[in-house]
Amino acid sequence: MKYALYLDREGINSINKNTTISADVYSKLPPEQRLALRLLCPRCQQEVVFRQGPRTRAHFAHQKRADQATKHQGESSLHMQSKLAIAKQLMAECMPVQMEKICADGKRRADVYLEFQDTAYTIEIQYAPISEMAVQARENDYANQDIRVIWLLGRKSRHYRYKNGKHFSNLLITFLQWHPKVGLFLPYWNEGSQKVLLVFLDYYGQSRGQCQLSIQEYLCLWRALDGLALRANKQIASPQIKKSKYTQSANGRFLQAYLRQDNHLPLLEALYLHGKNLVTMAHDCLSYQQKCIFSSCYDWEVLVYLKLVDPHLDRFGLKTYLDYLKAKDVLVVTSQLSTFIVQQWLGHLIADFRKHLSLPS
Repeated sequence: MKYALYLDREGINSINKNTTISADVYSKLPPEQRLALRLLCPRCQQEVVFRQGPRTRAHFAHQKRADQATKHQGESSLHMQSKLAIAKQLMAECMPVQMEKICADGKRRADVYLEFQDTAYTIEIQYAPISEMAVQARENDYANQDIRVIWLLGRKSRHYRYKNGKHFSNLLITFLQWHPKVGLFLPYWNEGSQKVLLVFLDYYGQSRGQCQLSIQEYLCLWRALDGLALRANKQIASPQIKKSKYTQSANGRFLQAYLRQDNHLPLLEALYLHGKNLVTMAHDCLSYQQKCIFSSCYDWEVLVYLKLVDPHLDRFGLKTYLDYLKAKDVLVVTSQLSTFIVQQWLGHLIADFRKHLSLPS
């Protein structure tokens, strides 16, 4: 709908004598004034919300329909409040900030745009589900305007999976960050504390701790400034390779069960082509029963693949091993950053395995 009734949050008409406002006029109001207004449908008096996007004309929609739509696209009031909180904090530090700045080519509307140390940034707060392709498209559009993207996931969104026993989702790989001092982490916007929440992860998607930073501190971390000290509750160790204890009899039972399944044909075919036997190749690898978030196979299967081309895992460099695993569709690599992280994990896995076999490094 093009028009909506408007009241302030106390139920009083607050803009002018008219009781309606057009979506075009509403779109030009400052964010603070938008949040102060309650919007109603002129016909049924039910609450409506404002929606607008690069390909969506400004309009109002009924609350129920809009809530359903924000599961896929659009903006929620929570999203708007988070943008406003971040912008206010940055403005308090005398940083030049613009909310909802439209790029010169008109393709994107930056959540929070700022210029920091001669570089243009947009802070994108993500609540709705988003595909890897959509993330890449957004980053490419901003890159064409010389704008760097800093992602923050909503703490109150489905992207936060570290409660109620939920596990890491591969959809989050796109948002993973790496810092040499702390390893892997995911950045969230904590609506309660109004700070950036960093969730530190191991290679298997399990949380290793959390800490909170102000938005200004996170900007410094994002730029990898050396002077920043993370205020974590405990020291964040480098990611570790996980192992389980397996006896020889347990190994035999495990492999027999494995051979009865139908979803392991690629590995069995690779073994067949090399004239190798699964039991012989896997018996010293079965302690590695975890699955890295960057891999479609368990660690022991990765080691078996590598042993097919290098029995002692000492002839080639990590890039060669990485390319081989990519050719076998073993790895889930989505970006240059994740390629670097996968290489770190692979190096740790090979080093741990060689130590496990007491092979010289």
